[in-house]
Amino acid sequence: MANQSTWGTGSRSMRRLPEPCAVLFANGIGDHIMTLPALRALASLSDQNLTLLGMPGLAEDIFSEIQFSRVVDIGMTNRHGRNVFDAEAISNLPITVAELVSFNPWHSPDVNRLLAHLRPHHSTGMYPEFQTQVEPRRGEHAVDRAFRVVSAFAPGLSINDFSAPLPLKPAAKRTAHARLTHLTGHSQKLLAVHNETLEHKVWDERRWLEVLARFLAHNPDFALVALDANNTKLASLADHPRAILPRQLALNEAFALIAAADLFIGPDSCMLHAADSLRVRGVGLFGPAPSAPLGSDEFGFRFGPHLHLSGGGNMDNISVDAVLAALQSIRPEAGCTPRRRAAELLG
Repeated sequence: MANQSTWGTGSRSMRRLPEPCAVLFANGIGDHIMTLPALRALASLSDQNLTLLGMPGLAEDIFSEIQFSRVVDIGMTNRHGRNVFDAEAISNLPITVAELVSFNPWHSPDVNRLLAHLRPHHSTGMYPEFQTQVEPRRGEHAVDRAFRVVSAFAPGLSINDFSAPLPLKPAAKRTAHARLTHLTGHSQKLLAVHNETLEHKVWDERRWLEVLARFLAHNPDFALVALDANNTKLASLADHPRAILPRQLALNEAFALIAAADLFIGPDSCMLHAADSLRVRGVGLFGPAPSAPLGSDEFGFRFGPHLHLSGGGNMDNISVDAVLAALQSIRPEAGCTPRRRAAELLG
């Protein structure tokens, strides 16, 4: 086995990607979106001989453009705050691995068992158990953290070459377009909103509703589309003529609606990361301070125009007036063509 090295402190010489290569990545939906540039870059170094060990369904939903030779579902669950999966079941599959690359920002005994069973010739990841360790940096955005794993093989690659918008499924685009056909006038812009994620990230429901109602009242050129799974908490807006509240919204349809939006607002969630990937102007709401763990420096917008609001440790410290001011500050200027009319997004 090769000697362990720590990327970021040693040589920047390029290392070719051994074949066959297996990629380990099991995390949330938003984490998949933030890892997409790195996975694209890794795929560019291989000869279409990548095996993905990942979450059921998400390869098709988010990594659909990557030509994997094989996708193996690992069925990860969170048990008492720890990520667990059946490493032995995966290891019994006929998988030959020259290089194992892990983009996981977490490690566990199950990962150790997987390494022991697969016995890759070399492994690269963010923890000391990997032969090449790519150590996370304080305050580093999750997108850049994942991309530095690829830099262990090819330090000359630029993230900007691999950060194209999240791919949208044609069927989802058609469905999203149908939902928006009733918007009146060519000047009608769209605000996409999302406030459904882990409980400690969600903003106060009453403040959320107040912001949305006041924004619609002050911006008659905007309609609103809500991206929560069922939007039951927005019932007070159900009769508003410029509020679109889909029920049982599919993930890829939500992405297509974001692509059509001119403005996004929400806490740290997969929808914020989709808006960022799709370069939609956005306001991100964060409980932690920007540089704190789980703050906006690490999980906020990375590519698109944006403003971040922090509660300095508590979401309840974010005021209605501050959010409205941020939305008004970053909203597209009057007279611009709504994104929903762009043929490349919803044609």
